[in-house]
Amino acid sequence: MIGKLKGLQQLNLSHNYLTGHIQSSLGILTSLESLDLSSNFVAGDDSTLYEDGFGWKAVAIGYGCGFMFGVVMGYVVFKTRRPAWFLKMVEDQWNLNASRTKKNASRNGARRK
Repeated sequence: MIGKLKGLQQLNLSHNYLTGHIQSSLGILTSLESLDLSSNFVAGDDSTLYEDGFGWKAVAIGYGCGFMFGVVMGYVVFKTRRPAWFLKMVEDQWNLNASRTKKNASRNGARRK
């Protein structure tokens, strides 16, 4: 029923003790700028979230891939004993942070020694 109000811009349904799921028909309200459902007992429909692949399996695969990448990169860094590209990256980041600190100190009125 609310989904037919295409010109609706603001909707405040807070503090009404509403329960259940948020209807997907609210998604077709293209003019809706503000929706307040606070202090109610409503929830989104979580079934589509898990059907799209964001369940525990996808999370486990992501963590596993990230862990393996970290192990491989750590092995490369320690096996090659100070690779030039890694040192350059760390030194560049260190110098960038040092120059930012000096700029911020001069802006805040600190004296240079």
